[in-house]
Amino acid sequence: MLLLDTLPNQTPDFTIAWIMRALADGLTDPLVRDELLGMTVGDLIAQPPRGDFWMRIDAATPPATANMLACGNSLVARRL
Repeated sequence: MLLLDTLPNQTPDFTIAWIMRALADGLTDPLVRDELLGMTVGDLIAQPPRGDFWMRIDAATPPATANMLACGNSLVARRL
């Protein structure tokens, strides 16, 4: 049997909840966490990538959390 589908636990609501919960739980600065949790969805999506808000989030996000939530990871190598 071959199944190509989005299962009920793979829908956008699960994805968004997982990302936001992991991000909030991983923040090391309680003031930044409070700022994030006090925002509306509209406030959050209005923030430009790499803007002041996201720079505060990045600064308070440990590398393990950033790596888990990243939309990509890179491995750069060179030939010897």
